[in-house]
Amino acid sequence: MGYGDRRKIIHLYKDMSARDLLVRRSTNSKGDTSWELAPLLQAAQQGEMAILDGVHRIPPETLAVLEPLMQDRMISLPNGWQLLRSDRWEAIMEEQGLGEDEMHALGLLRVHPSFRVVAIAAPPSAEHDWLTTENASMFSFHRLEPLEEEVNEAVLREMFPDAAPELVHAAAAMAREFEKLKGEPVLEGSSISLSLRQLIRIVRRSSSYPQDFVPALERSMMMPFLPHSIQESVLRVISKVTSSVPLLSPQSSGGGGGGDFELQVGEERVKIGEVEMERGEPRTRSLVPDVVFHDIPQHRRILQDLMKDLISGEKHILLIGNQGVGKNKIVDRLLGLLRLEREYIQLHRDTTVQSLTVSISLEGGIITHGDAPLVRACREGRVIMIDEADKAPLEVVCILKGLLEDGSMILSDGRRLERNGGR
Repeated sequence: MGYGDRRKIIHLYKDMSARDLLVRRSTNSKGDTSWELAPLLQAAQQGEMAILDGVHRIPPETLAVLEPLMQDRMISLPNGWQLLRSDRWEAIMEEQGLGEDEMHALGLLRVHPSFRVVAIAAPPSAEHDWLTTENASMFSFHRLEPLEEEVNEAVLREMFPDAAPELVHAAAAMAREFEKLKGEPVLEGSSISLSLRQLIRIVRRSSSYPQDFVPALERSMMMPFLPHSIQESVLRVISKVTSSVPLLSPQSSGGGGGGDFELQVGEERVKIGEVEMERGEPRTRSLVPDVVFHDIPQHRRILQDLMKDLISGEKHILLIGNQGVGKNKIVDRLLGLLRLEREYIQLHRDTTVQSLTVSISLEGGIITHGDAPLVRACREGRVIMIDEADKAPLEVVCILKGLLEDGSMILSDGRRLERNGGR
């Protein structure tokens, strides 16, 4: 169809209102607020493809607001503007003898003929039947079945040709076994499964470090946070699959453990045990953390684990722990050892999407708007530390999810962040 990068991904969330889907308020450099089209209608006006990610999360009545746009390509907005079908808009402009700017001044906007919508959702269920008769008439439906074991294995082999064949087979077999577990009464109501994304992460890590296959699997399954009865079922599956594969040592990732965690810091490289990484050459030395840190075996083990993730190609890492266990210190220590520049943001319940992307400051008595740390980190290739991520509102988490998973984020001023190769 030739859309290429002419697409907008809109991540939907539970508390999203109908107005959030259509229009939003924005603030200019002078502090004045005005209405502007939301990303969905920007795509409609510019002839782009809009991808609605998570349609099942929003209330059915909110989704129903889009019915006139989807079926008639016309919609009236809360601020009085109207989007009209392309031929209707051109006919009014010709009848009234108006120009394009005059039509916009009247609040009459055009839906581009190339505008398309693709919606992504989880299947409806008895507990959450979001697919009403009204919403069903808006889309042409295609159901995607879970990938078969052979398909998973073929994808993993293509992505990781150097990985041991028995390792790739074990990962695909693990996904199949977890699908079988869903029928057990003890797992009723739980969502124990391995997605292709999780399998890719597991194989990526264990292709370089085969002994980490089981720890990587346990982390993907969030094992420490599962009920004890479900943990037993998961461990039974792990033992069943790995017992016949000598390459994979079924050791738990929990506990302090032993091992070689000696730290050696050279001018150009850092080594912890057998894991070694090059040190960076920062352009802004002041952004490289330099903290007081007391090296103990437990923390060196975690640092080594983080280095393995980075070496394996992981770009996003989540540290979970109680308050005061040293999460920030460990990250700062790692970045200091590797000489990597760091930006920092702390989220809280009042964090907004705008504050996530725009930094407001007072310079010479004038309010100025600049890029927030998150945007600066994306632009300059720095590490961004997002502290207290669990306290952020749902809409902020959805925006971050889009950036991490899809490498794409629409900024509040209309700009768009894209991963390398995108616009």
